[in-house]
Amino acid sequence: MSNHKTYKLTGINLQVTPIGEADRLLTILSPEQGLIKAIAVGSRKPKAKLGGRTSLFVVNELLLVAGRNFHRIIQAETLESYPGLSQSLGHLAAGQYLIELTLGQALREHPHGELFGALRSHLKQLEQGSPAVLFPLLTQASFHLLALAGLAPQVHHCCRTCQAISPNFDDRYWRVGFSIAAGGIIRLNLDAESPPFPDPEDLAGAFQRTLTPLTARELATLQHLALQVGVLPETELQRLRERTISYDPLPGTEAEPLWRKLEQLLRDYAQHHLDRPLRSAALLDAL
Repeated sequence: MSNHKTYKLTGINLQVTPIGEADRLLTILSPEQGLIKAIAVGSRKPKAKLGGRTSLFVVNELLLVAGRNFHRIIQAETLESYPGLSQSLGHLAAGQYLIELTLGQALREHPHGELFGALRSHLKQLEQGSPAVLFPLLTQASFHLLALAGLAPQVHHCCRTCQAISPNFDDRYWRVGFSIAAGGIIRLNLDAESPPFPDPEDLAGAFQRTLTPLTARELATLQHLALQVGVLPETELQRLRERTISYDPLPGTEAEPLWRKLEQLLRDYAQHHLDRPLRSAALLDAL
C-alpha cells in the first residue's frame, strides 16, 4: 500500500452492507492488496455520485483514504459491471455463489491478481450465458476457483493408492468413488467376488458409504475440467454439455443431469475444505 493517506486501487465489490443512515460498507477484492473494507459515505442518498458504483459485482478504479480499520472511498470510476446477472434469479444466485467461493480464499493485504482476473472472467461468462449452460459454467468456474486456492480435488489418481484411474466407457456399471474428506477419487473394489460396497459392518464398508459414485462420463468431465483449468470458451462448454448431459442410470433408478450432480459435488467439497457454507446455493436449489 502507498505510504500516503490517499491512494488509488482497482477493485470489485464482493459484499455491500448498509451502515448508518446513508452509508455503505464494501468488501472489495483488489489484485494488489486482496480484500479491503471501505466505507462509501452518503452512497445511499438519492442521486449520490457513488450510488450505483457501490453495488454488488461492480469493478471500479477507486481513490481512497486509508484508515486503521476501514478505508474511505473518495472517488470511484466504473470500469466494468455485469447487469446481465440480474436477468434471472439463477444468474444472480450463480454470481453470488462465485463471490462466496472467492471470499472463502481471499486474504487481506495479500496480492490476488490471478483470483481477481478469474472472478471477472467467470462473472462475464455467467452474464452472457444462457440458462441452458448456467450449471456447466458454474461447475467449471467452481473447479477453477478451487484450483487457484490449491484445493482442487484429485480426479486423475486414486487418493488411497495413487494409481491412475481412467474412465471405462465400455461398462455401463463401472463406477469410481469420490471422497470429499480424502480430497478426490477412490478406486472401488469391482472384483467379481466382492461387491463395490462391502458389508455395512465392515470398516471398509463404512468408509465406502461416504463415497459418491461417479460414472465414466462424470469422471471424464471432471478430468477434462482439471486438464483445462481456466476460463473455457462457452462454445467448448456447450459441446461438453451436449456430450455429457446425463449419465446412464442403474436399473430401477432415475437419470440425474450430470452438471447438476457435479455442481452439488463440488459445492459440498468446497464447503468442507473452505469450512464455510455457500448460502447462495440454497437459492439455486429452490430454482
